[in-house]
Amino acid sequence: MYYVEKKMASLSSDDNVDDIRTWAQYIVDYFVQLLHDEAKNGLQTTTLEKKKWGEIDNALFAKFGKKYSIPKLKAKFNRLRIEHREFARLVSDTGMGWDPVANTVTASDDAWKRYLKKYPGAKPSVKRG
Repeated sequence: MYYVEKKMASLSSDDNVDDIRTWAQYIVDYFVQLLHDEAKNGLQTTTLEKKKWGEIDNALFAKFGKKYSIPKLKAKFNRLRIEHREFARLVSDTGMGWDPVANTVTASDDAWKRYLKKYPGAKPSVKRG
């Protein structure tokens, strides 16, 4: 059985390097929580108003001492949205599973081959488990 890390190939390598360099996981987690809180407050569109983006930037600065521009926040939001959609598509495919303890997608060799045939552009990291 293969274990697949939750990394998607549709993001360019430059975006991934930028994310690793400037977005520590604990900052991403807090950013997602802030976005989730906004969604719970009745977000009616697919994005936020400029004022809300500014409030999120201020909250990140208050907590971590790091300022992001509104375009950078929006770009991160869009990359996370793409990653989430691809991840959801992956784990919903027949033969794919999720191991919450190892935090990995699991799939038999056949299921993985079927998925890659169906979505040839998908190239997540695969490692033998």
